[in-house]
Amino acid sequence: MIFDEIADIMNKESARSIAQKTGLSKSKVSRLQKGLPFYFDYNTVFALQRRGYEIKLEKMSHEKDTK
Repeated sequence: MIFDEIADIMNKESARSIAQKTGLSKSKVSRLQKGLPFYFDYNTVFALQRRGYEIKLEKMSHEKDTK
């Protein structure tokens, strides 16, 4: 699940260090480190990009096309 994956990424360094490098608040980094749900806003996307990650939306292969 995405929350667990982001928590793994954010736990590689301290919340303070990540906050300084990404511009996110220390409390938001702490929530991300715990795997808690978050608002998927531009700041979060930008912070992940600064860490060398991007989020992609993929269609699940077992789902039927709804056209």
